[in-house]
Amino acid sequence: MEGDMIEEVQQLKEEVRKMLVAVVENPIDKLKLVDSIQKLGVFYHFEKEIDQVLEETYVAFKSSLNNQSSDEDLNTVALLFRLLRQQGYKVPCDIFSKFVEDNGKFKETLRSDARGILSLYEATHMRVHGEDLLEEALDFSTKHLKQIVENSSSPFTTEISNALKLPIRRALPRVKARDYIEIYQQDPSHNDALLAFSKLDFNILQKLHQSELKEITRWDISMINLLPEYMKVYYIALLDLFEEIDKEIVKDGTSYRAHFAKEAIKRHAESCFKEAKWLNKKYKPKFEEYMEVALVSSGYALLATISFVCMGDIATKEVLDWLSDCPKILEASTIISRLMNDVVSYKFEQEREHVVSAVECYMDNYGCSEEETYAEFRKQLEDAWKNINESCLRPMTVPKPFLLRVLNLSRVVALLYCDEDGYTNSKGRTKLLIQSILVDPV
Repeated sequence: MEGDMIEEVQQLKEEVRKMLVAVVENPIDKLKLVDSIQKLGVFYHFEKEIDQVLEETYVAFKSSLNNQSSDEDLNTVALLFRLLRQQGYKVPCDIFSKFVEDNGKFKETLRSDARGILSLYEATHMRVHGEDLLEEALDFSTKHLKQIVENSSSPFTTEISNALKLPIRRALPRVKARDYIEIYQQDPSHNDALLAFSKLDFNILQKLHQSELKEITRWDISMINLLPEYMKVYYIALLDLFEEIDKEIVKDGTSYRAHFAKEAIKRHAESCFKEAKWLNKKYKPKFEEYMEVALVSSGYALLATISFVCMGDIATKEVLDWLSDCPKILEASTIISRLMNDVVSYKFEQEREHVVSAVECYMDNYGCSEEETYAEFRKQLEDAWKNINESCLRPMTVPKPFLLRVLNLSRVVALLYCDEDGYTNSKGRTKLLIQSILVDPV
């Protein structure tokens, strides 16, 4: 970066920081600022300040539990709930009770509050098991948001459409930021300094990611005669990666990390070999037998392990032992990966020589139709997201950065396999996504 740009970025960053620490008359204004900072993707610059704001908000919330103001609108309550749940605070879902009729249904008078309904919809995706009120809230908000989009009567229809496709909880922050910069810019109440900083930061980070990708694609490729052609690049890249990791971790006496990564690769290879044997023998496993192997072959446990290994000193042996035991959050992430993949790729994969999928196994095992199988998988996917949400509530088993790694891996799957197999067929929507994040500046 040139000197003038560096100075401008630092000035804008300081302006935003001052807004975060300033005393405000209405605390909700600070929450709305935090929300915008998070959606715009610049939250990583202000983690301490945001932590402080949300901690103070939670303390104030707890002290007022028995004296809640009845004039708080739906948007305020839903935003409070979502931001605090995202932070790991156990805010009870009955905070929404005042918006519900005696029959358990949300008040129809809320229909005119489009912003509040969108905020409620986003809040419902922080739900955990047993929160029936939030299940009702999801049905209510989804129905009305779809009506708003159909009628195109709202000034933020694009924001609603994006949320219906991928809510904040399940969206990758960088992708959400790219979309939200355009939406925020059109909001008459936007903050000029925050908007300018977000644009500059997006482009600066994009340049950094471009330079990192160049490093990855200069990897040295050697001939490995014993491997088929398609595996050579993969194998050599892995060897180079681990050689690089080994050099770094040996310096600080933490060579145990490489051991965990290598063991994860072994487990992944064994699961792929098992599937290859099934294919060669034309064997159709029972659904539970299939899932036991396929959850490993999805590669998500492997990816999580490698990402942990590269996280420095906080990746202690205790943390890696915890991951090796496949905790609830990792199991949930692998379920999301496997089921979303199998659902969208089931039909076209069966047109070529391919191992059976979860869809086929479940239909054969339980005598279900395709529609019934998809309905069951949607339920299992929702349960998996609830398990992820539960795992991210305080007290956390491991430091939050590790939980966020697994959450973000789940978000990648949600993005790639939303409506289509964007991993296998990468020349359509996936190519446009990559271009918007890594090629085209704001």
